[in-house]
Order: sequence, then C-alpha cells, then structure tokens
Amino acid sequence: MREYKNRIDSSDIKFFVGKTVDHTPTNGINTLYVIGVPDIEEIMRILTQYAGEDEITHIYFGAEQSFKVATYEDMEEWSPTIQHFLTLDYWCTLDLDLSLINFIHETDLTSWNKFIPMLSVKIPYASDLGYNAVVKIDDIGFNHSNHGIWCHQVHDLMAYDKYTNWGEYADDTVIIPDK
Repeated sequence: MREYKNRIDSSDIKFFVGKTVDHTPTNGINTLYVIGVPDIEEIMRILTQYAGEDEITHIYFGAEQSFKVATYEDMEEWSPTIQHFLTLDYWCTLDLDLSLINFIHETDLTSWNKFIPMLSVKIPYASDLGYNAVVKIDDIGFNHSNHGIWCHQVHDLMAYDKYTNWGEYADDTVIIPDK
C-alpha cells in the first residue's frame, strides 16, 4: 500500500504529481506521474491546470509498474502519446520492466534527447548478495546486438548518492478527477 500526501488508498489512482526523487536527469523537477494507458486529453488538462509557478516539465509514464504490453500493437497506445509530449519539449520517462525492452527498441523514442527509458530490474534482497555480486549487462546471444558486455558490482551500483529511500516518495499528491 503506497501512501500519498493527500491519500492512502491507491486503488483507483490514475495521476499524481510531485518532484522527481529518483537520481535521473529529471531529479527535483515537477513531474506528472501517469498510471496505466496514457490519454493525451487528460494529460493536457492536468498540464494546463499546473501551468505557472508549479509548472510540470516532466511526465513519467508507466508509474507504479503500470506499463503492461504483450504485443507490438499494444505499443500503439503508448508510443504516439509519449512522442506527442516529447514534441512539446517535455521530459518523458517510461518505466518498464527489463523484460519489455524489445518493445522500446521497435520505436524511435530513444532518439529523443528528453526521453528516459527507466529500466526496472527487480533484484530482491540486493543488499544481502554480498560484496562480490555482479550485474552483467549481456546480450541475447553472442555478438547479437551489443558490442560486448558490461559487468558492474552490485555494491558499486548501490552507492549512497544513487539511493532513494522509500519514504521520499510520500510527498506526491494524487490528482482527484473532476466529477
């Protein structure tokens, strides 16, 4: 159960706002978080509502692990919407499970300077793996699409300057739709 500044029950939330606390290029800026399949008109309405002093300059798609696609056709619900906001000069992040990376590869989203593919790599009990644990960025086969492999010690990846405590996410505010 996730807590928000103005709400605890999170069962029917589609949008919330807050400053990005993750250590990405958008750290510290006003962000609209979108849960589920994005809708351009709804997003535009919210962005207009937050024009001025609290202007939103970053849209985080797939919040709360809501990017769910099973086919390339499913990407047609996501890619054009994200691209629309990139053309309007917004920073756009798409939070996706690592297993869905091929769906991004089939779009041109990564060619945009303000697009951040947030690759979610689930590693339960990461701090219990010991000092010698390694994350290997590999390929699907020898010399398939990467120029090689990269190995990073988990210990180094978990540096304090990259760490965000769960409590830092509590300042987000749920957007309650007009009735």
